[in-house]
Amino acid sequence: MAAIRSSSTSPERQVIKYLRVLGHRIQPNLNGLPGRPDAVIAARRTAVFVHGCFWHQHGICPDSRLPRSNTKYWLPKLRANKLRDLRNARRLRRTGWHVFVIWDCQVTPQGLSRLARRITRLPHVSQTNPRTRSSPPHKQRRSG
Repeated sequence: MAAIRSSSTSPERQVIKYLRVLGHRIQPNLNGLPGRPDAVIAARRTAVFVHGCFWHQHGICPDSRLPRSNTKYWLPKLRANKLRDLRNARRLRRTGWHVFVIWDCQVTPQGLSRLARRITRLPHVSQTNPRTRSSPPHKQRRSG
């Protein structure tokens, strides 16, 4: 298990490369956001997660099958991963981010093009710091 990378995996690199070729400015593994998204497009306020089918339990994928040995360890661990993913996505959405998940098994030309179409439909956001929530400027009240 020590050989399994947590970032800059082959599927992540493929997704980032594809989105960059389309002209998006990508910030990989941005620390300041919940869940540390694999790719951030600040101009569209978009976070992209590239989930491994096993580690994040992609239900419809054969790669998400549960191990038969040591189930007392694996079941709670994989369940906690799914809950953490949901919690992080919820926190991002609450602060105005668009969240997309692409699974390992979907990193294909068709899957990447589908992701790109969904991202391209989003409006551009004029914001300089992707770590802060954009809010409308406050009007100052005149005293008097």
